[in-house]
Amino acid sequence: LKQFRVLGRFSWIFFYVFTVFVIVNFYRLRQQHHNPKLISLVFYVGIVFYFVEAASMHMRVSSIISQNRNEFKPEFLKPELAEMVDFVKTKDYDAVIFMPFAHLSSESIMMIGSEDANHDAFLLSYYAHLPLVNSISSRMSIDEAILVNNFFGPEFAEKELCKIIGYDKKIALIKNHEGVRLPELQMVWTSREVFSNQEYTVFDFDLKKWNDPYYFNQLLLAENRAVHKNAHWKSSIENAWYRYEPYDDQKSDKQFYGKGALQGKKSGIDAIYELDCTGLKDTVYEVSFWYYSQADRPDVTAFVEEIYSNRKKAEWKDSYAISQSNFIVDKWCRVDLEFTVTPELEKVSILLTGNGNGKPYIVDELLVKPAGTDLFARRMKGRQEYLVYNNFWLRANSFSE
Repeated sequence: LKQFRVLGRFSWIFFYVFTVFVIVNFYRLRQQHHNPKLISLVFYVGIVFYFVEAASMHMRVSSIISQNRNEFKPEFLKPELAEMVDFVKTKDYDAVIFMPFAHLSSESIMMIGSEDANHDAFLLSYYAHLPLVNSISSRMSIDEAILVNNFFGPEFAEKELCKIIGYDKKIALIKNHEGVRLPELQMVWTSREVFSNQEYTVFDFDLKKWNDPYYFNQLLLAENRAVHKNAHWKSSIENAWYRYEPYDDQKSDKQFYGKGALQGKKSGIDAIYELDCTGLKDTVYEVSFWYYSQADRPDVTAFVEEIYSNRKKAEWKDSYAISQSNFIVDKWCRVDLEFTVTPELEKVSILLTGNGNGKPYIVDELLVKPAGTDLFARRMKGRQEYLVYNNFWLRANSFSE
């Protein structure tokens, strides 16, 4: 019954409710009947009848699948994929990362790849008998999903998954002809190409290079050069411009840091911050904030809305799918946006566009700063000290273990 519940709950009510009802009542009848063997016989005759009834249809479907281009038969694999599979099988790989990368496990935190990549990844795993880091499943641990998303985080962030996998493991990194995200390109840049054809490229992926402390150590050096201090941050630039909203004047039952956080209910569009852009320097600005993934699913998208003096309608520009954040701390997802100030730009609003389900959302620690200006701080979260770099919260003892 436990196993059936997982599969049957999405099926037509007859196959779930009625089947469970029959099994439970047959069990009760068997316990109470003066001839339990007769009840058992009736039950198992029904099971046999089910298989006899279904056999002809299954045989027909099996025949049709076998006679058509079934890719679970090697002769129907496209040549480029077959060639790549043959190469991978000759190497002693322990697992595969296939890009564009997809990982849907928790139905809350995820990474979206592409259908073509998922199709080829599963066929490769089937024929090469290798496990995938990619996953298209559900109801798995949120902690596991966070580990995988953070695996694709910025170069200065420690990747815990590398230590869990083990540095002694040999990983194949495989890319098809499609475009990939920047973190995936960075993974390619740290890897050695060992095979290529018209569709696929295979790399030997080095976990140690991917989880190298060099960039974190560079941040520590940059922090030492940031001597200009103010109320919240320090910078290497004197009087560095920024806007910081800790939401400490807001009441919330959960905070990322400080005394408060912005808490609301998901509607069609929720404005969480507005910035008057008149008088600002014409340049690119970066926006970051933290979204709590456990108040409700982070199935919302953050947008930048720009209002211009010479245009009648506001325009939506940069966007960020929060469920695909690749920097997550304590189940808080970091959100990254940017906008460009021009003389005609009057106001910028940061919006959350959700499903309007009325469920709560919690936002905290919003920072707006010019691109190229680095801000640093040291803060305690619980018993853990963090180096905060441009609103990236990095454990101060990262890479120390």
